Amino acid sequence: MIVKLLLINNLLKQLRSEKPTSEIRLHSVNLQLDPNSTVLHSYVEEGSVDKPETIDIVSQQENSTLEQLTVRLAEPLQAGHDYQLSMAFKANLYQDLAGFYRSSYRDEDANSTR
Repeated sequence: MIVKLLLINNLLKQLRSEKPTSEIRLHSVNLQLDPNSTVLHSYVEEGSVDKPETIDIVSQQENSTLEQLTVRLAEPLQAGHDYQLSMAFKANLYQDLAGFYRSSYRDEDANSTR
């Protein structure tokens, strides 16, 4: 029996730039991205009086051969600074260990499948 499951989610990822760069590359397989939802901010600690700065996104390009998403920025990220990337996406849950996939294992101690 084949069961199709759809995952609808938002990615919220904290990043640190090791060197100045105008691109962010992410692993991406079979995602349906909402390009209008992608936002990049400078990271500000919770409770800080500082306001996060929005970094403008110039373009987003998927490369299915390399299984990558490239986010191009209007200005380079600064080395040693933290940033927060968020984006909305949909993905099918697959059974072939590619992209988002569903898996389980047998816990012998608990005598259950997880």
